[in-house]
Amino acid sequence: MAFKVNDLVKVNGTFIESLKAAGCECNRATIESLGYLGDTPCIVYEMGGVSSPTIYKNLIRIKPNDTNSRSYNKGIGVSLVFCSDEHLNSSLKHA
Repeated sequence: MAFKVNDLVKVNGTFIESLKAAGCECNRATIESLGYLGDTPCIVYEMGGVSSPTIYKNLIRIKPNDTNSRSYNKGIGVSLVFCSDEHLNSSLKHA
């Protein structure tokens, strides 16, 4: 993964639009959350993965710097689950 805890990131809106158009396997809530974040700078506060016996998905938790953002979620931020490293690394960019 190209990101680490405490990195400041922003959503790569162009890539997110391509995921929507392609009907990607990424979690639908992830794609919607990225849309809500828009151009808001966010801090990465957790990295990891979600697995079952047959699949592994990348997990990143981010929190907007803007406490008025819908995605701030009372300081909890949002959990984003991606189907691949490529989609995670392309969906966000360093701010």
